[in-house]
Amino acid sequence: MDKDASNISKFLNRLLGVPVKLQNQIFSYFTDTLNLLILQAKRMGKWDGGIVDFGSGGENVEIVTTEEFIGDPAFRTATTYLNKVLIERGVSYQSAVDRLEHERQPGEGFYISKRV
Repeated sequence: MDKDASNISKFLNRLLGVPVKLQNQIFSYFTDTLNLLILQAKRMGKWDGGIVDFGSGGENVEIVTTEEFIGDPAFRTATTYLNKVLIERGVSYQSAVDRLEHERQPGEGFYISKRV
């Protein structure tokens, strides 16, 4: 197996060297294939999303509910808390419009994706 076969960064960098229309087609194929592999892994119980660090990327994190499960010292179990959180990873539409009005440069704006 080629040592670069799983090097996503190299793949994406090389993708920049082809015409945009072909970039979109290749990237669409790549993401469709990746999504299928992830779906298969989830169905087989082998998908691991990794460690998620909430709020480190500027997300707005809010604790919605907290449940407490009280441990029993006789069984050497600890009290455990289950927090359900709401995470907002973007900006509100109004915030985006306000930012656009104050910082607009030529060629900038909102665009509608034609990909389905």
